[in-house]
Amino acid sequence: MNGLGRASHSNALRGAPESDRRQWVQVFPKGEFKGRDGRGPYRCDPAKVKARTLAHFGGTDIPTDYDHQLEHAAENGRPAPASGWVRDLYARDDGLWALVEWTPKAAAHIADKEYRYVSPVFYHGRRDGEISLLESISLTNLPNLDMKAIASREEPGTNDLETSMSLKALCSIFGLPESATDEQALAHAKHLTAEHSLAKAEAARVGAENEGLQKALAAKEAASALAEEGVKAGKISPPWPTEQKTTRQKIRTDSGLTWTKLR
Repeated sequence: MNGLGRASHSNALRGAPESDRRQWVQVFPKGEFKGRDGRGPYRCDPAKVKARTLAHFGGTDIPTDYDHQLEHAAENGRPAPASGWVRDLYARDDGLWALVEWTPKAAAHIADKEYRYVSPVFYHGRRDGEISLLESISLTNLPNLDMKAIASREEPGTNDLETSMSLKALCSIFGLPESATDEQALAHAKHLTAEHSLAKAEAARVGAENEGLQKALAAKEAASALAEEGVKAGKISPPWPTEQKTTRQKIRTDSGLTWTKLR
């Protein structure tokens, strides 16, 4: 990515994951921050980072690993097993949070406090330090940031500010002006949802019609094939030749030729 740099920081974990191995962890604080090693400053707009990250990964889950091995595997040749996968991102008023589903092995490490921190790898502007998107998260024991951590799998509480930030992200995705109000963004979202529903219904209708036509054509072809087999076997009389399919037919009588109508 031109004009972008890559960096990583570490945040504290607290407690063990839930029984389903899911855990909310804070990835970035909101606003400007630096690492303990002096790197930065970086700037995080949680809603924008979330929107860009989800757009970048599409339907692919964001990976988590151990000690940034995904970054070093090409150099040291060691395997880079996943420690888990990010199932959701949440833009809060205090930063960007991730819902991570840890592997059984990683969950055991965290429960036994063998790993106590997470460290995100991210892209940022080289000049302004603005975080563009999250690339991965790693379990580590080398913290670089002082931030809150959470062990609950429940989604953090919402408030008006969080809702507003989410709507601003939607405005960016929908191509609406930054001056668009919350009501306008929601109305646009509802309009797109309605159009999508109509399109799905129309596609289903057309699909049903095509299926009916295909079945009728298949039945006609099957009947024709059976009829042809019957003619060849002598079980069915062949149809008249085309030239004899007229509204009148010549017949011979004792008194000569005459005409009669076909019924």
